[in-house]
Amino acid sequence: MVNNATSPLQHSLFELITQETVENLPIVRCTKSTLIHLSHSIEDTILKNKIPAMLFTGFQESSHWREEANRYYELSEVAIQICIFAGKPLPIESDAKQLHIELAHGDPLLQEWFLLILSNEFSVLLCGQERLMEVSNELDREFDTIWSFDEAQITRTLDILEKVITHYRPEKLIALQDARKTFQLRPPNPQLLSQFVITVMSYETSLTHQIRRQAMMLETVMSNVGIYAYTIESEPDGKMKLQVVSGDFEKLFGYPVTASEDANYWFEKLVHPEDKPRFYANQRKLLPNTFASNDYRYVHKDGHIMWLRLISHTVPAPHGFIRYGTCYDITPLYNAKLIQLENERLEQALEHEKELNATRTYFINSVMHEFRNPLATILLASEMLERYTHKMTEEEKMTRLRMIQKEIVQLRSTLDDMALIMNNEVSDMGFNPDVEDADIYFGGLIDHFRKGKGSRHRVVVEDSVPKVPILLDTRLLKYVIPAMLTNAAQYSAQNTTITCRISHDGEHLFFSVTDEGIGIPEADQPNIFKPLFRGSNISPTHHGGGLGLTIAEECIRLHRGRIEFVSKEGQGSTFTAILPYLLA
Repeated sequence: MVNNATSPLQHSLFELITQETVENLPIVRCTKSTLIHLSHSIEDTILKNKIPAMLFTGFQESSHWREEANRYYELSEVAIQICIFAGKPLPIESDAKQLHIELAHGDPLLQEWFLLILSNEFSVLLCGQERLMEVSNELDREFDTIWSFDEAQITRTLDILEKVITHYRPEKLIALQDARKTFQLRPPNPQLLSQFVITVMSYETSLTHQIRRQAMMLETVMSNVGIYAYTIESEPDGKMKLQVVSGDFEKLFGYPVTASEDANYWFEKLVHPEDKPRFYANQRKLLPNTFASNDYRYVHKDGHIMWLRLISHTVPAPHGFIRYGTCYDITPLYNAKLIQLENERLEQALEHEKELNATRTYFINSVMHEFRNPLATILLASEMLERYTHKMTEEEKMTRLRMIQKEIVQLRSTLDDMALIMNNEVSDMGFNPDVEDADIYFGGLIDHFRKGKGSRHRVVVEDSVPKVPILLDTRLLKYVIPAMLTNAAQYSAQNTTITCRISHDGEHLFFSVTDEGIGIPEADQPNIFKPLFRGSNISPTHHGGGLGLTIAEECIRLHRGRIEFVSKEGQGSTFTAILPYLLA
């Protein structure tokens, strides 16, 4: 239900961010056209790389949102959730991914334009507050702007926006908070940031005036993430002129950049002799309108060798081309790989390789069967929408769209599980316990299950564990407990009982899940922890990754425990996770 009362905020988002930031916060003054370009460049990075993300965006007037409607329709096909804050009137939300917050008259959020993106690849905050100066051109309106990748500032801003959502749309808060928890704030992906920086640098050619106002902000971001930016421009005489845009060239290579403007001079001087043939061969491939990314070795003035990753975009120019490029030092990455290879025990590596090969072989044999049904469902639903959309009611259309979304979510979950197995990432997680209250931790997981996949079942909890702190590795258990609960729901009829028991005997902690489902045939029981195994009594139309128990067994082993089960076909199953009971 929409709450149309006055906003809970006493100040604008821009003012709240600047007030709550202790350290000096860089603020740049830019025009509306620059602000639009920055936000579009960030959003284009999401669209181009198809990055699952949450977007929070605010407009001073709803008319501004309508100008961007097509763009946000495209973003909604990639993003997990888009929250739009704007003045009245906003249209009805077109699908579940959109959340419209109609701001009341006088709400402080109406003073600004903001964009916050939350993803596992990069998270960024862009917030501009208008200076309310009279201008002759709409695009020349000026905004004091915050542009930040800082995790603390992003977290504070998300908390503020959740407060606004609680006020206007309280029924949506829990779903948004759950979605937010799926993302981890971390430094931005250097390659994606390079793409974004190149786009901003290209903007300089056509909008020099606006880019100058962003120079300080760009320099701050580049230096914070260790990226160097440059341009190479071809000249009428065939030479190539190098210009360093951002970064300390002399610190990186040991030579002053003023020694020469000739790019070929630096190529010969800096590129490692063994990499020069490959370097020049790739240079010849850099035609106009092409992107490229390559790693090369370079030789510092003092003789040490370093690896740099070059990402460039070549564009046409009157006398040939201009190449916008960025580079960053990836020497630690290469060194880390070498150290890892040197420290690996050969016997363990060989064993892992055998397991990986076995999984790959099984994958090749099973993936077509595993994906055929959901893909067929998606194809059928999409063809129905394409051919008969004019004959369908809105409810029929939404039913097929939800069907497509459900199958895609299932496929994505299966692919995520496959990635853990195929890349052998589970064994690398290790055992890192922390102090937890078992009653609170397991109770929280059960409550989440009860509200989600267990909502169509009777969920009973029997808990005899004392409220004392113990040591648990929740990073491992997140692949164990939810898998046990999910399997119980998937293979049981609606309205049957699922019983969760938590107990201990002083040495071990027991978490068991009992269902009244289809059970496991005796002949299948030795194979249920194998990757992609499907029980003989499971319908071919049932969609499941077949990797949940495989990953759960490996994670419980890393937790120094084990999984046991008893099952009888047609009568249900009991799975029990047995963990060491370690008092904190």
